[in-house]
Amino acid sequence: MINIIINQSPYLEIVAGIIWFAANRNLIKKFMKHLIYSSIILLLFSGCSIFDNSDDIQDFGIKTDHILIEGSEQTPLNRNRNYLNVEFATDLGLDAMNRLLGKYNLSFVNPSINPAEYNYKTIVRVRNKPAEDFYTNYGSSISDRFGNDPGIVFALPVYDFEDGSKMFLTNQILVSFDESLSEERKSQLLDSLKIADHLTHIERQWLGDLYLLQVDKSSPMNSLDLSNHYEVLDFIRHANPNFGMSIIRHH
Repeated sequence: MINIIINQSPYLEIVAGIIWFAANRNLIKKFMKHLIYSSIILLLFSGCSIFDNSDDIQDFGIKTDHILIEGSEQTPLNRNRNYLNVEFATDLGLDAMNRLLGKYNLSFVNPSINPAEYNYKTIVRVRNKPAEDFYTNYGSSISDRFGNDPGIVFALPVYDFEDGSKMFLTNQILVSFDESLSEERKSQLLDSLKIADHLTHIERQWLGDLYLLQVDKSSPMNSLDLSNHYEVLDFIRHANPNFGMSIIRHH
């Protein structure tokens, strides 16, 4: 079942839910032909797109320098250097969020949306430095970087589809295990991964033999790199980052 949340803003509707992609990959095959499954957030924009650039903000363009590994295939990802997918700490109010963005010369893509209403997640626009200067640096104790600030849970890349819609990296990974493994063995492997990779949360999903893993700032890699690492392990059947996704609505 998909939970639907409608925002009262005329520019934004949010549909959130978990979708099993093994049965139907058509939604994102233009961008990631072999994505198996993902939990997605669909942002449907009407009127003036909130991804339009302002005159006083630099455009850093697209760079194809990330890949997604699925089995023997490597899919290039078009990283948009103008945007960050951000989750704020839940103890921050809207004023504190704005002050934190101002400190790093960043801005909300849509100032009319309060991230607290959407699990403290939002899209942020860079202004005079590219997005990679603000990403969370995993495994680092340095806190003077935006993505490692105590007020930030994560700051991660945004990727572009050919049609203008976008996909957001989160701090979560979806994995399924080799079917030959017993439940006891799966539990042992999950415990091992949790300790080795500093995972903060492991939850079995209601649909299929699927586990949601949450990456912490102290983890050695972000969710994309860690997912790529898991994908080549013998005991992992599939591993994918738990992406968010936007769809531009045209009139």
